[in-house]
Amino acid sequence: MTELFQWCAWIGGTILAGQTILALIGAGVDHGDAVLDASLASAGDHPFLGALSFRALVAFTTFFGLAGLAAEQGGAAPGTTMVLALASGVTAFVLIAQAMRWVARLQSSGTLEPRRAIGASARVYLRIPKAGEGAGRVHVDVQGRRIEARAVSAGPEFPTGALARVVDVAPDGALVVAPH
Repeated sequence: MTELFQWCAWIGGTILAGQTILALIGAGVDHGDAVLDASLASAGDHPFLGALSFRALVAFTTFFGLAGLAAEQGGAAPGTTMVLALASGVTAFVLIAQAMRWVARLQSSGTLEPRRAIGASARVYLRIPKAGEGAGRVHVDVQGRRIEARAVSAGPEFPTGALARVVDVAPDGALVVAPH
């Protein structure tokens, strides 16, 4: 068993150290992870497959080996050694998988989704003619930023400076506004 633990600790530890060094110098180490993650994520919504990544497997291998070696050095029985090694590896796997989920949630595409403006208050920037007679412009806060957008009325005319409420998005992408 000692050899198994040594190989796991050496191989996993070397890869883990390499990933850490590359991440610290800003190298794109997530490309290899992305390939494995993408192929496994497409396998379905299974919780295990969603957590499976190269980094998590490396963490499991490293800590499995290190804990196994430590338990053997401490004189633990073979069964206890294996349980401790597995528990350590699974814990590292789960922590890394959760950290990767948190990091993935931090990513943002920056793409504006006009539907997120529905229900928001808008200030008319350029007069909006009554329904069916043309478009104007509004300022509205969407996704944490203020934008200027093309707008059409769902009813009456809106003069410059008036407050309106976004009620829909027209097929051409213009915001549909109604009285506030």
